[in-house]
Amino acid sequence: MEYSRLLPAHMRRSRILRQRLLDLDAVLCRTRDGGYSQCLDTLTALHDLCRFLIYEGQDAFEEEETHFYPILEGRQPQLRGLLADLRWEHDALREAIEEFSQALAHFNSTGNLHQLPRVGRKLASLFRRHLDREE
Repeated sequence: MEYSRLLPAHMRRSRILRQRLLDLDAVLCRTRDGGYSQCLDTLTALHDLCRFLIYEGQDAFEEEETHFYPILEGRQPQLRGLLADLRWEHDALREAIEEFSQALAHFNSTGNLHQLPRVGRKLASLFRRHLDREE
């Protein structure tokens, strides 16, 4: 795929991810003072957001790692260090998405929020930092 097609698609995906992170913030705010019964209405939204981050995040990471970053490295070799850091961040994001998924499963099965809000905020923060660095 050509760079001229990858860049607009990458920017569009970043905008969508940023909007979904705002959605995550809003849903996590609704969990602040409640347990399972108070947060039940947010469960569907959290599951949808988690699925989005798993699938869209993985697709974005794969596209960047296999297509976008190699093109950038070829065009601008001075970016190799930054791109290596961004690849490392992908691994950290994969772990954070898995941690969020596990915290959501715990909430779903026990009704106890436990670490879900903290893990969700951490995931959103990591994603935002990563998107900022990419741009």
